[in-house]
Amino acid sequence: MRTNLLMTILLMGLLSVGFTLMTGEVYYQQTLDNRRQMFTQVIELEIHHLWDKLKDETESLALSVQSDSDFKRVTQAAEKQQVENYLDEQFHRAYVTLGVLDLKKIIIYDEKLNKLFESTNSSVVEQNGLCASPVADAKKRQGAARFKVIHQSCVFNGELRLVTLVPVGGLRLKGYLSVIVNPLINLAKGEKGLGIAVRITNEKHDELFRSVSWPAEDEMHKFMLVRYENHAGNVKPLANFYFATDVSLLKQNLFKSRIGLISFIVVSTLVAMFVALVFYRRTIICPLEKINGYMKNIRSDRRFLQDELAVSGSQELVSLANELNGLTGGLSDLYAELEVAAFTDMLTGIPNRALLFDRLKQISLLARRDQARSEFMLMMMDLNKFKSVNDELGHYIGDELLKAVSKRLKRALRNSDTVARIGGDEFSIILYAVNEKEFAVSVAEKITAFMNEVFNIDGHEIEVGISIGIARFPYDGDSSEVLMHCADMAMYHSKRNKIPYVFYDEKMNNEELTA
Repeated sequence: MRTNLLMTILLMGLLSVGFTLMTGEVYYQQTLDNRRQMFTQVIELEIHHLWDKLKDETESLALSVQSDSDFKRVTQAAEKQQVENYLDEQFHRAYVTLGVLDLKKIIIYDEKLNKLFESTNSSVVEQNGLCASPVADAKKRQGAARFKVIHQSCVFNGELRLVTLVPVGGLRLKGYLSVIVNPLINLAKGEKGLGIAVRITNEKHDELFRSVSWPAEDEMHKFMLVRYENHAGNVKPLANFYFATDVSLLKQNLFKSRIGLISFIVVSTLVAMFVALVFYRRTIICPLEKINGYMKNIRSDRRFLQDELAVSGSQELVSLANELNGLTGGLSDLYAELEVAAFTDMLTGIPNRALLFDRLKQISLLARRDQARSEFMLMMMDLNKFKSVNDELGHYIGDELLKAVSKRLKRALRNSDTVARIGGDEFSIILYAVNEKEFAVSVAEKITAFMNEVFNIDGHEIEVGISIGIARFPYDGDSSEVLMHCADMAMYHSKRNKIPYVFYDEKMNNEELTA
């Protein structure tokens, strides 16, 4: 039972540890997911802010160019070389040299969006078809809508592009100025704005930018990777932004929390096991051991049936102990009744033949050990006229006569002596610790006198005599069997010779052989 209890508690502890590990893992993943969602929202705001700022800067560049007097002069002259030289000079302005914008191309359109001039100072030749949708959208506009600025992002040769189309001429529309930039250097500023390493790829996952602080492959397990798809107004993603944030401290804190919680569960399980064992021993084991010991005592000696079992513990065991007390009490009474039935003559109420034999053996053993009480005497007796009483007056009167005889025999003896009915009209007496014939003679004469008195049984006056044979231990026999045989022979000698009582003599053996 203790093993089952320990295994149950241990299993519960293991389940608690497993549940804690699972809960910790779920909590860890949820924490990372929450942080990832938070970073995603912050990243989205930051990227939108960078795009908006870039649009403002490209629009400012376009407005700055068209407001320049030289721009008006060269465009009015419509000299291609002069216009292209002017446009190429814009690549050396502060916007570009200070890294505010990565300028790729400037294009001038007329009011009908026909291309007039374009810059030639570019490391990459921009095709006419680059981000054509702003021009196509502008051609569809009517009225005041024609004066609005258009921004369009796209991918050109695997690189990002932002096209800004700005109307020229104010309220009197004279044409459009298109500024084309690579937004990569502007978007990469998200690293400083967020303080997180960033990596940017195009829609084909070709790497466009990587922060210097981007973690190495063998250290990626310390970082949480957040991916953000930027559409920039397009249906399909224009670029993928990857941000790597260090979560090693978070993992350490979560690990410490998990270890602390597991340690608490382990300690709690051990304490629970100890408390459960103490409580279990006090309420279950000890009462059961007491009940078990009580049952062993009963099996070894039925006298323990008289003892009452008292236990404290669980209500069920206390109830069981009470039931056992009731059961053992009934068994004690039953054993007492069986003992009386086994060792008592049911007619006369005095000991029967079995009890006589038992006491005779016990006294024989005691006499051998105790020199001061090494002698005792055994009397075997038989009524002289009992058969005629049964034949003439019936068995009922005979039984009543036997009862009366038993009472008179008991009156003639000491409390330490034993009188027993052997069977029929035969009786036996053990005179304990007697070593003088005179005492046995006095008892025999007293018994003879009592038996010679008339018995009054249901109005019938009955006279019976008694024949007594006496054997001495250890002179006539040193065992209960031999001693009874000697006393029997003396009784038969007394009956044949009509002598009230006779002591055993070895000569009676010859008489028996002769008879």
